[in-house]
Amino acid sequence: MKIRLLSLLLACGLVLGAMCPPALAVDSALNVEERSTVDLSTTQEDLTTTPEGVAFIKTQEGFTDTAYVDVSQMSIGYGCSTEYARKYGFSTTSITEEEADQLLIYVIAEMEQKLDAFLEENSISLNATQYDALVSFTFNVGTSWITSSSRLARLLISGSYSENEFASAMGVWCHVGQEIHSGLILRRIGEIKLFLYGAYTLDATENKFSYLIYDGNGGSVDVDIAFYRDGSTYEPLFSATHETEEFTGWFTSDGRQITEDTVVTEELTVFARWGENGEIPSSSDHQPVDDDLYGPVDPGEIGEGNEVTPEAPEVDLTEVFSDLQSSDWFYEYVQALYAQNVINGYTDGTFRPSKTVTTGEALKMILLAAGYEEPARVESHWARGYLNLALDEGIIARGDITDLDVPISRLMMAKVVANALGLTASGSGAFSDTSDSFVQALYESGISEGYKDGTFRPGNSLTRAELSAIVWRILNI
Repeated sequence: MKIRLLSLLLACGLVLGAMCPPALAVDSALNVEERSTVDLSTTQEDLTTTPEGVAFIKTQEGFTDTAYVDVSQMSIGYGCSTEYARKYGFSTTSITEEEADQLLIYVIAEMEQKLDAFLEENSISLNATQYDALVSFTFNVGTSWITSSSRLARLLISGSYSENEFASAMGVWCHVGQEIHSGLILRRIGEIKLFLYGAYTLDATENKFSYLIYDGNGGSVDVDIAFYRDGSTYEPLFSATHETEEFTGWFTSDGRQITEDTVVTEELTVFARWGENGEIPSSSDHQPVDDDLYGPVDPGEIGEGNEVTPEAPEVDLTEVFSDLQSSDWFYEYVQALYAQNVINGYTDGTFRPSKTVTTGEALKMILLAAGYEEPARVESHWARGYLNLALDEGIIARGDITDLDVPISRLMMAKVVANALGLTASGSGAFSDTSDSFVQALYESGISEGYKDGTFRPGNSLTRAELSAIVWRILNI
């Protein structure tokens, strides 16, 4: 393990002093922009997580400088258990980004050791991006998938599987408890694309995957969710059983039957039909997957005469969210929005301010805050209605947004906000790194101030903290 750890540290630009304690051993933080491209010719014996693989995990996890409750464990830094922090000599309550970088490397090395044993025992050969995908997967779900009872492990051992078989075997690990979690769906799709196509970002390949949720409708299902590449067919299509009734197929709420010959074009929920005349729930009887971390914005409730301001009923968010401090620059914005039920956190008691916002989440928050009525739900994707609304209102052009599940850039956010509010720029030159008119319009209206160094960083992904500030300003413009 020591040899593997040294290789990983060198690949990430970390240099360890021979006698330095772990908390002081990092000489420089990981720099994503300086990472080399992946060499797919890497031999099996040389495999270790690439710098791109480390960056992938960091993007998925996000950084938190204080410990927080993360489902069944306390986590810190880049989603590392505080038990690992204690093991390697770091604080279990707070951590710097530099320390978090090093702790992450130690944890990844442990994941590698367990993954390597499985690969060696079963004579499984992978390329560099496939290895990165499995390391990220193992980092997130643990090693319980490395058993003979795991469908994913069996497929890897067999060495023979279709894209859909692999995607479904990996994608099914997207639950918190018994509930499907849309954030984990997004992560699994990212790891699936990384394993199959070597794509480190969701939009780095044209191949798109859609999920199919299986509802037993009173019976039992083999799996409750599976993943299929768009343009392929629903093969394999899983089955269901009932104590007394005969299974007669899968049907959507509008009565369409889904078979192994049906072409995949969208995300769906299907229901088992029992007997030839069995009932199928209507669309109003179920809800598609949606974290709905952001509460509803009701223009009639929050608006003129009832503005959201820092003077709104105060709530001590440090008692609500374990990862917020009153000194955070965004604290008052989140506090005001939370008090008005505009924004929520996660079920584990965290807010995760540095977590990136998906395009669908941003569209929902911005459009509702700008005063548009909530659109009707579209079954293919929980946020599709918001995309249709933005297109119909001319807020965006067709082709501007092609994937609702990828992080939205600050530049696209600026376009959506400016057009939703009808803002135009009268000047230019507000920021040193962009002359975009939508960005300038936001600056002139006071909605976006940019960074202290005079940049806007248009290519950066929008974070939950930043979106909170934007939404508060929209509501108070």
